[in-house]
Amino acid sequence: MKVVIAGLGAGGFAAALTIKKWDRKADIVFIDPKPYDLMHPCGLPYALEGIISGDDLAHDQGLDKMGMSRVYARIASLNTGLKSLTTDTGETIPYDKLVLATGARPVVPPVPGIDKALTLESPEALKEILAAVVPGKNAVVIGGGAIGLEAAWALKKKGMEVTVLEMAEAVMGRSLDPDFSELIKEYLSAEGITLLTSVRAESVEEGAVVCSGHRLPADLAINAVGFAPDLSAARSGGLTIGKHGIITDKTLRTSAPDVYAVGDCIETFSPLLGGTFPVRLATTAYRQGVIAGARIAGKSGRSWEYTGSFMSFVSGVGEWEVAAAGLTSALAKEAGYDPLVSKAKGTVEPEWMAGASELNIKLVFDRESRKLLGCQAVGERGAAERVNLAALAMRTGQKAEDLLDLEMAYCPSVSKTWDVFNTAVENAVRRLNL
Repeated sequence: MKVVIAGLGAGGFAAALTIKKWDRKADIVFIDPKPYDLMHPCGLPYALEGIISGDDLAHDQGLDKMGMSRVYARIASLNTGLKSLTTDTGETIPYDKLVLATGARPVVPPVPGIDKALTLESPEALKEILAAVVPGKNAVVIGGGAIGLEAAWALKKKGMEVTVLEMAEAVMGRSLDPDFSELIKEYLSAEGITLLTSVRAESVEEGAVVCSGHRLPADLAINAVGFAPDLSAARSGGLTIGKHGIITDKTLRTSAPDVYAVGDCIETFSPLLGGTFPVRLATTAYRQGVIAGARIAGKSGRSWEYTGSFMSFVSGVGEWEVAAAGLTSALAKEAGYDPLVSKAKGTVEPEWMAGASELNIKLVFDRESRKLLGCQAVGERGAAERVNLAALAMRTGQKAEDLLDLEMAYCPSVSKTWDVFNTAVENAVRRLNL
């Protein structure tokens, strides 16, 4: 069996490893233009800050030792009827099974002069940005999502004066409610980063970014607006594409026979919303790759079905962790739920422990079913662990009273006897009159 995988990232590599676990004789060929194998884009802001080297983000996986090969190219055209593709280097490659893991490309907003802004998307782009970093000079980051804020922090640590422009009313607004977004804004502002919300970049000029009629000094401009799915290969093959990417079923099959798709190039669905949406998470791509690989290897059953995403994510913004899963209270209301919000603030360790770290947590429940719909956590430590716990609770349909029975481990140097998560649950149970 010859399997061609277009895209050597988290999803594509997971598919290949899974296929090999079940079928060691499978002939696996990757198509990818990068000069290296795997690259970890989520580490780029930390390489910009100098915590790690950019060279540590690109890896040679030793594909030949695993019985895999690679073509350095992109798909120029796809013929699903003949089960073959042609690369942009002119090579025609047949396949028995095809996995599209083409990922996403940076969004280029319709802003005059945006080509003057740099995008933190690769080790090569990282080097270009580092070459433009000058302590004491001004940097403007366009976009207040996770990558934008992480990049802003890195540039501040490099000694630049940093301003972040966000067109929405709040930073990280897709994952956080306004009150928790405000916590991030207050924290970064106290660290000397200027955050301007509800403003749109109007143009990027030499040495400046214009927004709302004001000319902001910008010796360095960063485009961090976001990413959109790379659908060029899918379109050339006539695959069915939805609002957010390639449409697949629960086995990650596309509309074409023997063609699967995983990762940032597909649209996934939410068990809470009942609709489709984009997910740009490496964890999601990897899980989808495992499922597609198992299906290609002939496996079936519930274990090898994709059941949607709760959008669990965490970001390291400065010295804080920012994490979320599920729905914000605003999204829950838009989806027709009657949300009950329970917030708690406390320390992760006992207050009497030296250096006890503070954490803010918000839980969103549905009043009618009492099921957990979302979790947000922001603070010095422990946000990811609580959000991961909430994600499991949502996956298994836990109700507020079920979570009240949650037993968590305790050690003074690590945790409290009654966690801030427990406090938020207890508050919800009391307000629901259970």
